[in-house]
Amino acid sequence: MFRDSAAASAPGSRAEHALLPGRVHAALPAPDAGWVAGAYGMLGWGEQDVIEAPTPREVGPALERLLGQVPDGGPWLGGWAFDLQHEPVEPWADFPLLRFFRPQVLLRWDEAGARLEWTPESAARARSVAGAWDAMPSEVSTPGTSWAPGARTEWDALHARAVEAISRGALEKVVLARSAGGTSTATPLQVLLALAQENPTSRAFLFRRGTRAFLGATPETLCRLKEDRLQTEALAGTAPLEDADGLSRSNKDLREHAHVVTAIRAALEGRVDGLVAPSGPEVLRLPRVAHLRTPISARLSHRAALPALVRELHPTPAVNGWPRDAASAFIQSEERLSRGWFTGVVGCVEGASVELRVALRCALLSEDGAVVAYAGAGVVAGSTSGGEWAETSRKLRTVQAALGGEGQPHV
Repeated sequence: MFRDSAAASAPGSRAEHALLPGRVHAALPAPDAGWVAGAYGMLGWGEQDVIEAPTPREVGPALERLLGQVPDGGPWLGGWAFDLQHEPVEPWADFPLLRFFRPQVLLRWDEAGARLEWTPESAARARSVAGAWDAMPSEVSTPGTSWAPGARTEWDALHARAVEAISRGALEKVVLARSAGGTSTATPLQVLLALAQENPTSRAFLFRRGTRAFLGATPETLCRLKEDRLQTEALAGTAPLEDADGLSRSNKDLREHAHVVTAIRAALEGRVDGLVAPSGPEVLRLPRVAHLRTPISARLSHRAALPALVRELHPTPAVNGWPRDAASAFIQSEERLSRGWFTGVVGCVEGASVELRVALRCALLSEDGAVVAYAGAGVVAGSTSGGEWAETSRKLRTVQAALGGEGQPHV
């Protein structure tokens, strides 16, 4: 089926080949990146070019190169950390503050079929991908995962410190995060494909560095740019699916959501034209939870304005809090969790198209089977420790289900 085309001999070119119709499956070689939504997706192997910022002072130039102009080739796949002021520590040491790369081998698929692209030096790896596609197994083993009990005592103490800060006026809102640890027999590609199948309206992602893979299925768009059309959204306020209809009447959730809308509008005003936002939020229903959502659109006249705009948008109060600097300082001093790329940004940049997502509903999976899953919840006046713990538990179930260990209520 696979044949090297004549294009592969030209320096800097990419050969292409249409693959036979089939289903993407976990027997493919372990990819370095994955980007999937619904029936459309891509997997990448190897690195052709890299844009990286290991230190805070390098983040600005890296964003300018990635977003300030239409970059060469593509797609560029990668992400950056929640906290761009401090270099990452374990378990995130393999993930720099910002990193995007162009794959040497790229597998794209949609409802019409699949296509393989590769650079001249990566023909052998492309053949292995094509061979695995042709030799799709009849069965793929189901992974299993066991989870350790969640650290409820530490969470209660953190929540109490946040409520105290809010009560004395130091904060209006702060988003607290926690992790859940376990061991798993799953491979990163198995988890990615399960996440994509179970969450078709979210963006499933995978980025592998060293011995670890960061993966998840995020429902939240930081920004999407197509030519000059910019789209973003406020996604804050959460309830169980059975209580979804009550979200639009919940004062606590409406206040939490309003902080995000206010911050996004402030970031956009003066930088875009024709800003459009509805007067109130809609209810977004996902497989396990519901959120309040306000879609926001505008026109971005100059691509050069995008890096600064993105820096203003991220982190939104949906993952950080309000006021922004005070919430960031509280998280840095009190949370005592290395978030790494969790609540950071993951994305795909290809020509004039940019899609940046907030890294949510995610986990870090190690080659030795260790897994750390992450979730957060927004605390405002009236929040309770038990209510926010339950919210994080519901959010954790997205990645727990893909890892094969959802039904453990203590997590």
